Amino acid sequence: SKAWNNGQSNFLRIVGHELGHNFGLHHATALDCGSDAVNGTCTNFGTLEYGDPYDIMGGLVGGIKYSFHQNSPHKENLKWLGASAIREASVNGTYTIEPIESVSSGTKLLKVPKEKDALGNVLKWYFLEYRQALGFDSTISSLSGTVTNGVLVHYEPGTVTSYLTKLLDMTPETTSWTDAALGIGRTYTDTVTGVSFTPLSNTPTGIQVAVTQPTITCIHANPTVIITPTSQFGSAGTSLSYTVSITNNDNSLCPLSSFLLSQTVPSGWTSSLSSSFLSIAPGTSGSVSSAI
Repeated sequence: SKAWNNGQSNFLRIVGHELGHNFGLHHATALDCGSDAVNGTCTNFGTLEYGDPYDIMGGLVGGIKYSFHQNSPHKENLKWLGASAIREASVNGTYTIEPIESVSSGTKLLKVPKEKDALGNVLKWYFLEYRQALGFDSTISSLSGTVTNGVLVHYEPGTVTSYLTKLLDMTPETTSWTDAALGIGRTYTDTVTGVSFTPLSNTPTGIQVAVTQPTITCIHANPTVIITPTSQFGSAGTSLSYTVSITNNDNSLCPLSSFLLSQTVPSGWTSSLSSSFLSIAPGTSGSVSSAI
């Protein structure tokens, strides 16, 4: 593939941005929810395609196109962060995030669960990162003096397929995106799931963030029942066999569930089940055979 530079002076920005597309990256977007950092729909504002000013895949600010580091979810998707650099905040605690620009071996990306299904599987994440004026980010403080004293928060819904990230504005009371970081002592709480995180303190080598997960209890859900095959044909007096599969959709905090099975057939027909009882753990399936 090719990228054309029409004589613009910021050659690194142009080539680096277009090379990011060649690697499969979309633009570094932002999610504008008005007076909220994030909500369910953002129908009045929505996605700003070039809205993340802290990423070379984002847009210009004040007429300047910056060549900052790619954000942490972009780097994760490109496999530029090793396993030791990525940590999931799956339990309550205080976590340390090191500058994304540094060559140290500590955590560069802290992933905080935003939304889980009934079985406790994470569906959506918050991505927290820490920036300092290092290397290609050496001028980042001139864009925003607050970014080096807080965490940038990105949101990436669902399974990663398009590398599309969204910067969230952690100071929604202002209209500027150059103060988007969540500063020391400020707490962000997801009003839907109850998860929250607070930057506690920072030094040039790291920032400490307290993460609190909501208390989760056993949540029962209707099971999934599948009968196979869905249709059969046979002559009179011939017995046909079926498999009845049941999936327990309770979340992982629930105990085993017992399922009692019976079947009803028209008058004059006979039927049998290989078992009338199944004990199934959450998230797993069991099956019985049926003959009619």
